Amino acid sequence: MRQQLQQQLNQQGNPFPLLERSNMFLFLLPDEEGEGFQQKKWLQQWLQALADGEEGLSLLCGLSAPVRQLQGYPRALSQARQALDLCDTLRPTQRISDYQQLGFIKLLSAVSDPALLNDFMHDTLGCLIEPGRKAPWLLLETLETLLQENGNVVRAADRLGLHRNTLHQRIQRIEKLTGYPVSHPQFHLNASVALVIWRLSQNHLQDPP
Repeated sequence: MRQQLQQQLNQQGNPFPLLERSNMFLFLLPDEEGEGFQQKKWLQQWLQALADGEEGLSLLCGLSAPVRQLQGYPRALSQARQALDLCDTLRPTQRISDYQQLGFIKLLSAVSDPALLNDFMHDTLGCLIEPGRKAPWLLLETLETLLQENGNVVRAADRLGLHRNTLHQRIQRIEKLTGYPVSHPQFHLNASVALVIWRLSQNHLQDPP
């Protein structure tokens, strides 16, 4: 695996050394003139190709914020490890966890029991998962879009490609199943956190036994 990764880094013209520590690889990615996005893109594609290959290698990656000065490297290593730990807990489909994009999810990395995240998601929004339907995540995706549009039904309906009456019907189902109006402040907060956990999780979190 080290040889494969080194080969990929060489193909990208990466001049930095590849280090190995225990069961982890440590390496730097150039981030000059917006190059960081492309570096992240090829890494994500390579990790996905490994996962889809015959051997089904499931590798995960944690990225730190960009480092501009030498004294920032210890902190960057800590950030990358924190992102990796959360990545290992939630198993994101993109296989990369970027510290800068974690937002309040960084706080969740302090949770000692990963099952608590799963439980929170299912306790909050598990009632909206409909495994027997063709689109089991339909209500979750509807609620996510509605919250992203700050409850604006017109904009949410446009994004979902729905008639407003259809969206209103879904909202009524969501409110009936959860027992809360979607505009309720506490439900809004809890649902937002639960949806982030759901989105980050590989295969959208398995249903609880």
